[in-house]
Amino acid sequence: MLDGPDHELAFLRDVLSRFVTDSGREIEAPPGLDWRRLDPLACHHRVAPILHRCLSGAGTPPSVRRSWEGFCDRTRIQGLRASRAAGDIFGLLDAAGVPAVAMRGVALAHSLYPSPDLRPMQDVDLLVCPDAGQRVEATLAAAGFRPEKRLRSQLVYRVHGVLVEIHLRAMTPKRYQAGIAEGDLVAGRVREATSEELLYRLPFGVETCCLALHAFGSHGLRGILQLVDMGLAARRPDVDWRATWAWIAARRWDRLARFSVGFAAHWLSISEAALPALRDAPRLPLWAPAAFSAFARRLEGRARPIDRA
Repeated sequence: MLDGPDHELAFLRDVLSRFVTDSGREIEAPPGLDWRRLDPLACHHRVAPILHRCLSGAGTPPSVRRSWEGFCDRTRIQGLRASRAAGDIFGLLDAAGVPAVAMRGVALAHSLYPSPDLRPMQDVDLLVCPDAGQRVEATLAAAGFRPEKRLRSQLVYRVHGVLVEIHLRAMTPKRYQAGIAEGDLVAGRVREATSEELLYRLPFGVETCCLALHAFGSHGLRGILQLVDMGLAARRPDVDWRATWAWIAARRWDRLARFSVGFAAHWLSISEAALPALRDAPRLPLWAPAAFSAFARRLEGRARPIDRA
């Protein structure tokens, strides 16, 4: 058993690792766990629903169980609103002949996670072709929606109380836009079977690449939930990963994507051999282990919210 301030963080990593590799298994909490540290840590990084699912309820203090149940309730409500908002926008754009595809949160919740309630989301990210901005705005205006913001590469709406970002580019930072053809991404969309709402997502291999670029380029690999996303995506056995890596290499993103997915495996302590995405992946450079350690130190330095009194 680990002692000291890293005990709870180490346990959190262990739970998330087991969730990625064996999502149906129940885990017993070790003795000596400081629940007053673990609770805010799990909520701060938005993984409380995963811990609530994985941990044996008998060992969880009532106050922590109530905290996580409240977080799960909020996640469920926000997820329902996000799915409804995405479904309504897809319906309007489809009728107008403007194809769109969901990225990240709402798409992952319905396709990668055992239950959508396990994947919190703060907004809805949709992608359209770069030249579709005016048609999107006109279509949504006819339905009574006006953008809250017009940014360089996105239109921001509020639909059913949910922030909906309609992206004209798959990546916001300019330096990561060159190799990505948004038209190809949108054209390759897959309809996800959901119980109620219309939802289109990216193929899992393409989504994994986009997750890796977004996690590194927009967040510097500092998001624990994003590492879980990448771990779940990289675990898919139904993807032609050899073809996926050839697709990524043709766009010259193979080294960055390989590093990001490799870091997810490293931080979650998952053997790369256990992730189908990495079996046909390019080899890591010799300096990668040292870089992983540096990124892990930076991530873990930010991974401790203020303790509750």
